[in-house]
Amino acid sequence: PNPLTTPDPDLLYRLLAYARQENISHVVMEVSSHAIALQKIGALTFEVCIFTSFSQDHLDFHQTLEAYFRCKWQFIEQNRKGARLIALNDKVYQQAVLDGYRYQHPNLWCYGQELTKQTTNHQTMQYNILKLKGLNAYAEISFAGRTVSGWVNFFAPHAVGNFAVSLLTMHQLSLTRGRIFSPQKWPAISQPSGRLEIVCQTPLVVVDYAHTPEALALSLKSLSFSGVLTVVFGCGGGRDRQKRQVMGRVAEQLADRIILTNDNPRDENPATIVEDICRGMTNRGKVTVILDRRLAIERAVQGAGKDHAVLIAGKGCEDYQEVAGQRHPFDDRQVCRAVFASG
Repeated sequence: PNPLTTPDPDLLYRLLAYARQENISHVVMEVSSHAIALQKIGALTFEVCIFTSFSQDHLDFHQTLEAYFRCKWQFIEQNRKGARLIALNDKVYQQAVLDGYRYQHPNLWCYGQELTKQTTNHQTMQYNILKLKGLNAYAEISFAGRTVSGWVNFFAPHAVGNFAVSLLTMHQLSLTRGRIFSPQKWPAISQPSGRLEIVCQTPLVVVDYAHTPEALALSLKSLSFSGVLTVVFGCGGGRDRQKRQVMGRVAEQLADRIILTNDNPRDENPATIVEDICRGMTNRGKVTVILDRRLAIERAVQGAGKDHAVLIAGKGCEDYQEVAGQRHPFDDRQVCRAVFASG
């Protein structure tokens, strides 16, 4: 068990040594901005670097968005000499250009739904959702002079984007031998646990890890087809306070009903966190505050009609809740299932 996105070096290098001992050929890892800033990964080089998104987060650590982006970009700079693939979400690339970063790499790719036309120093991958059937999407992916299309078990555009750049990675590392590119194989690939994970379809109840303004907005927009959209969320204690009111504003704009509750309040007063979120709202009429997360989830699910959707955001596949320095067993998905099991 590792409490951090990127393990501290003592654990990280033990894991890598074990992987080598077991003849594991490839390691995929998420590199946090904290790990970059604190040089946890300074001794490693990466064959592939993928920069999927950028939005307000961790300003308690980085202080400014400019410093936060600069830290993430540092990871790209550190690995560009040896990387076989550097893939940037097109919005990230636009941000880099706006901030004055100039970058050349023989295998630089930009990917997105609507690609910018302003630069020519990179290759491109474009993906689109041609149609939706239930909670599955018929996706079209174009790159390297070819276009492939098929059904995937995702309905959110950003999830299809993650799928597309994963295919690109497999292609560039020559790991697929053509198999993964057969669209008939795509439905066998499932959504990662806790990432827009569907707990129930009628009413639609989805558990997601979204804990930043952009992530919350993307997840809510992906569920906008529902009749009434309810969101249950909070914000972590002892973390970036500036993003709280932004998340409140996002929820007010995109959800029909809002239930504010505890996320991982840690050592912070939960009522203070909720008040910070509410500062981003102009009308609190659609807001209900239920600090007990179990009760908040129960109320949201029980109050949902057949054509409604409920997004439970912030914790995803986490199986604990941290309150006053103590971790207590808690899983959003299990709570939802218990509600349905009780009738």
